[in-house]
Amino acid sequence: MSKDGTDKYFADARRRLAELEELLLALDEELGIDCELVDTKMTVSIVKPRAQWVISTNSGARQIWIAALTKSWKLDEDGQGGFVLKETGQSLKQVIEYCLGQHFGKKVELA
Repeated sequence: MSKDGTDKYFADARRRLAELEELLLALDEELGIDCELVDTKMTVSIVKPRAQWVISTNSGARQIWIAALTKSWKLDEDGQGGFVLKETGQSLKQVIEYCLGQHFGKKVELA
């Protein structure tokens, strides 16, 4: 992998994770969600029902990995600065909305 390719991957991943952090923190009061982003690893903590998820990069595979709901998802670069789940075409945001919906038993939208 070229240095330019690696730099772009990390820049895209950092940008998408920072956007996701902002969206999740907006749900803190409503759903009791807290998250912390350090470089390219985010920890999402949910108060009730208690859960902790990890969203991080895997530079070797050039993916973002999500560990949530006792499952893992591996999202690939989409060529447009985003990351998608190949199996379904869902974006990072859509996968997290799905996870939140499953966790809380109701539809959750990230604004």
